[in-house]
Amino acid sequence: MATTGKFVEIYNATYDNNRAAISKYYVRYCTWPETWGKKLVANSLDQHPQAMLTFESENFVGSSAIFEKLNSLPFQQVQHLEPTVRVQPSVTDGFVLVMITGHFAALGLDNSFAYSQAFQLKVPDALDPNVPAEQNAEKFQICNDFFMLNFKS
Repeated sequence: MATTGKFVEIYNATYDNNRAAISKYYVRYCTWPETWGKKLVANSLDQHPQAMLTFESENFVGSSAIFEKLNSLPFQQVQHLEPTVRVQPSVTDGFVLVMITGHFAALGLDNSFAYSQAFQLKVPDALDPNVPAEQNAEKFQICNDFFMLNFKS
């Protein structure tokens, strides 16, 4: 699971420093296991679903729509501040669930923002134990992403 934590570090660093490159982590399509009892087909990809993001209450499907949303946010430069990451294997082979809580600071604003984020990640078919965790982590792909800002009520 250390590789999954490394993926979160890489994702956050990309988001903080080069948001234009963030869409590479969102899959263009996911092939769900046959054990789910049905083949899902959509669009011209012959595989479905595409990566999905729920940002607050808005849903975005596909890496292009996700990139457009993330790029349209008013805080263009941010720094993630020591997030807490928890990982569980999914009941479906080849996937993990990731829960992240933390804060990020936005350039030009005095306060940091608390957030929660959850990923369903597709794990690479084979992780190489002989390479640094960063190289394996780069191969993870986001199928589902939930993001919420946490405000005190």
